[in-house]
Amino acid sequence: MEIYKQVTKDTDVVNIASFQNLNFEFWKDENKKNLDREIEADTRLKLGVMELLPAFDNLVAIYELKWNKSRNAFNVMERDLVTNEFKKLYGKRIDKLTGGEIR
Repeated sequence: MEIYKQVTKDTDVVNIASFQNLNFEFWKDENKKNLDREIEADTRLKLGVMELLPAFDNLVAIYELKWNKSRNAFNVMERDLVTNEFKKLYGKRIDKLTGGEIR
């Protein structure tokens, strides 16, 4: 068994977990503002999407009745048709939510 000498003295060791040594300002102010802005935008997007979900579900239900099949049985073309119809109906609200990114 090897014995190693201690590199530093006990008195030189600083407890980094003490309350006095903790730094609560990890973020620069400009980064924190950008992060807060992104969090707020994400929250608005999620709330807006949650408001549009019932309208999308209603549109899908209409096409389920129209085509007499379950939404799980829709093929790719039918899904695209429903999605495009929803974009036509709610395009302005979608653009407002996403900042005009999706079209």
